[in-house]
Amino acid sequence: MAALASIVVVLPLWYGAIYAREIYTICVFSLFAALILLGISIRIRAVVQQSGLLFRHHLLRALKKLLLLLLFLVFLYGLLWLFARRHYYLALPLPVVYLLLIGLIKYGNKRGSSAG
Repeated sequence: MAALASIVVVLPLWYGAIYAREIYTICVFSLFAALILLGISIRIRAVVQQSGLLFRHHLLRALKKLLLLLLFLVFLYGLLWLFARRHYYLALPLPVVYLLLIGLIKYGNKRGSSAG
């Protein structure tokens, strides 16, 4: 699974680095920005959970919805931009990356029932 995910992400980036440098730069910066936003949201969540605020549930739900909306807008803009410039080889793996990020945001902090 990890090898498939790395091929889906790395191969288009490698191809873009060789033939379309400006798109490669945009993709790398977008992935970097998504990781930074994810890190910020995880830290905000940890601070809010530790502080014991009464409204933390509502605040966390609002932050999560805001993060999901921002991620969707960035995804949609990037996808349309790549298709408009006929860079299909870079646009096709973008939904996979988007779905992985959504899954990580929505289900990444849930723990399984088995203690392994």
